[in-house]
Amino acid sequence: MAKFYLDRYFAKADQIRFDAPIYEYWTDDDGYEQRDTVREGTSKRALCKRVKETNAPIYYFRRYVGRARDDKHYINHHYGDRFGIISKTWGRRVLIMSKDMHKQLTDEALLSFDKTPKIKYNKPSDKTTKENPDFAQMLREYFDINRALTESNSS
Repeated sequence: MAKFYLDRYFAKADQIRFDAPIYEYWTDDDGYEQRDTVREGTSKRALCKRVKETNAPIYYFRRYVGRARDDKHYINHHYGDRFGIISKTWGRRVLIMSKDMHKQLTDEALLSFDKTPKIKYNKPSDKTTKENPDFAQMLREYFDINRALTESNSS
């Protein structure tokens, strides 16, 4: 249900650059693999803290959809209740917003969704064509048994 409203959420959010950390791997004397951080990446905790302080939603792109989903689950599990935020994904985008703003936008979207005209099936799609009359009435107008018998006897 919420996937229909994601465009509303992203319209309010600012895009930021997400940098993944870069590591250098090496093997120690005992044969174990070690790693050193070459470049620090963007901290998810810092992003969540920023959303809480400014109350402005943000989103960023990840390279793979799986990484975006992992980020969403990680943020919701570790920082969701502590900072009062919620995280959502749409493809490779990860959105972080406060729960209050999420509720407000969802309520607005539900109201506008209920006002949309419903599809009427078995009706003509454009308004210039006439609607088909009832089938029984159409039969009475075009196929009168008495008239059909008199016309067939007269010829």
